[in-house]
Amino acid sequence: MRKRRWDADAVRDDLRTSAGVPDGLVFATEPQLAVQMVERARDAGPPARWVAGDEASGDSPPLQTALEQHRTSSVLTVSRTHLVVTQVG
Repeated sequence: MRKRRWDADAVRDDLRTSAGVPDGLVFATEPQLAVQMVERARDAGPPARWVAGDEASGDSPPLQTALEQHRTSSVLTVSRTHLVVTQVG
């Protein structure tokens, strides 16, 4: 009889397998996925002039940086405690 692991990694692996999640697929947060989407869209060349996002996206400095670097306008919700820095000052 095969020994079964009961640690968190084994449970996670069992869940991933039963859900059909491919090996090598890694977790990414919503802002990380958004950065990937912005970069892929830029590379593909569709005429996207702006993007919109929720608070998770608006509070993400890497996403804001990616949008600025790609000169993509955005409408992003931010948390009320989020510091907004503008070019004007």
